[in-house]
Amino acid sequence: MLFDFGLSQSEDLSALTLTGEILGTPRYMAPEQVREGTADARSDVYALGLILFELLTRRPARGSRSREELIRQAAAGGVIPPRRTDSSIDRRLEKIVQQALAPRPDDRYQTAAALADDLTRFLQGERVLARPPRTVIPSSPLGRGVTAASVLLALTLVSLAAVGWSQHRREEARSRRIEADAHFRLALARYLDGDTLTAREQVRTALASDPKEPQARALRAHLEPRATGTLSARERAIVRAFGAFAGQDSASLRAALRSADAEEGVIGRALVSLLPGKPPDGSEFESQLRRSMEELPWSLRLPLRLAQYYRLQGDNRRAREALRGAARVDSLSPDFWAETAALGLARRDLEGGLVAVRRARSQGDSSSVELMLLEATLLGNAGRGGPARDLLRRVISVRPDHAEAWYQLGYAHDVDHQLLPAIDAYERALRLDPARSKAWSMLANLRSGASRNTCHGCDTAYAAHPEAYHLAEAKRCLLHALRADRGRTEWLARTALDVALRFPDRGPVIALADSLAADNPTSPGGLRLIELARRLRLNSAGR
Repeated sequence: MLFDFGLSQSEDLSALTLTGEILGTPRYMAPEQVREGTADARSDVYALGLILFELLTRRPARGSRSREELIRQAAAGGVIPPRRTDSSIDRRLEKIVQQALAPRPDDRYQTAAALADDLTRFLQGERVLARPPRTVIPSSPLGRGVTAASVLLALTLVSLAAVGWSQHRREEARSRRIEADAHFRLALARYLDGDTLTAREQVRTALASDPKEPQARALRAHLEPRATGTLSARERAIVRAFGAFAGQDSASLRAALRSADAEEGVIGRALVSLLPGKPPDGSEFESQLRRSMEELPWSLRLPLRLAQYYRLQGDNRRAREALRGAARVDSLSPDFWAETAALGLARRDLEGGLVAVRRARSQGDSSSVELMLLEATLLGNAGRGGPARDLLRRVISVRPDHAEAWYQLGYAHDVDHQLLPAIDAYERALRLDPARSKAWSMLANLRSGASRNTCHGCDTAYAAHPEAYHLAEAKRCLLHALRADRGRTEWLARTALDVALRFPDRGPVIALADSLAADNPTSPGGLRLIELARRLRLNSAGR
């Protein structure tokens, strides 16, 4: 049999073929192998059906550890329907498993390719060809208890089996290498998503199929340093790359990948795609990330990274599409709901964002600084300054050096017309991060009077604290904001225009906008600065 999963485990009785005994692994043998001593491609289809059963139910169809009992079960050929073990399994998947496990070879799929085709139809939401004992109305594409990863792994293994069933040792070794690669990719996806336990299990399975697989050897050396032996120079470099990724050391990661000549491999593309920090602009990064998603379709972090990339680019429609892809992998993950909340903030769907971030906190770490900060930001933008400030004070008590938390605290005071606490919080944010253009812009707005004469709350606040109004300080802050942002943010450019129109002398703002735009006049930022200077000139000329 091509995929002899029993041989990749360490069971003393059920996993080994004894000399002079029936050839095969009893846990995965077809009935005809025991009864008649014959086997062909349909016997392998039966074995693949048992593997698919195990992936879907998370338990083997034959659970005994006794070799004699396993042989008896194999001869009987009967397997309970998967839905009796887990009723959430899709009925179409059950039909596929039942046809693959038909006791008579003629009643099964005749080739692994036919089985793979039916699994593909299921994943694409099409009607499957399998015919169970009774007619069943098709249901949703995936049951609650079945993950897309399980079905995709089964499809990968079946598709690999369809490559060919040659009995030659060379072809068998090649197939085992393919099998090892499939398990390695699943291990890598699980590692990227933080599930190191499953990653260890899958990498061991990969090495049981091909002990020389270099990528799997390197990943195991990273996950289990004491369990590995001598590594090649390339494998040691890949181990260093994993270590640098875990330590979020971008420079060391890239250097290790270059040393291993692995920058363009599946490991290099995936690790670089998930480097910490803001995703870089440009189609090259997007293309690299999408290719990683094709290579590792079981990973949740990759589609979430793509959603984040589009969100930061301002492309909310494509960010939502990427999130739908992430939901097909794991719609219960706190990381999924956190990114959904961030997109809600970007789309100004503040109530939807609050629902999502609270779900993320309830299913993950409720004390997470970043999740508390995200919820506070949504609350502040929704005009709920009090609850936002309560959360932000909790964040600052843990992270007093968190510039974004101080900025959001300033905004939470700002929305409730608490001028002096808002100014103090914005200034604290700038002491921690002088390049924070939003804080400079909000300070400029407050120092120039905000919405006085059109907002009763502002009028009352400035009457109580006239010292908050300071046009010279407002102009200094606005110039800092323009230098830090350089026209990149549309919202800040609009705020700059509103604030500058309050100045008697707008010349310094016009001169700075002209100077910054000259560096790249055709870029979006340059065009915004040119428009800012033009409108200020027109307004000044009309006075």
